[in-house]
Amino acid sequence: MAKIVVPGRDDSILDRLGKPIQRFNAWMNAVTSGAETLEGDGSPESVVAAPVGKKYVDTTADDIYMKATNGGNTGWKKLN
Repeated sequence: MAKIVVPGRDDSILDRLGKPIQRFNAWMNAVTSGAETLEGDGSPESVVAAPVGKKYVDTTADDIYMKATNGGNTGWKKLN
């Protein structure tokens, strides 16, 4: 199993534009990798990092997404 690197107490989790930094995304991906379906408010595109095949539900619009590309926080495809 890959080592989970926890962001430090003094580390910012957002960049200057208000988006999650890569280290925080990597940590969230490691922590949630066991979850069947991820949930959140709004589109996961450019926000949520996940492996190919991971599902995500936008709870504000009831939209369902699937991760189509490996790595990073882009490549989410809306299914409905």
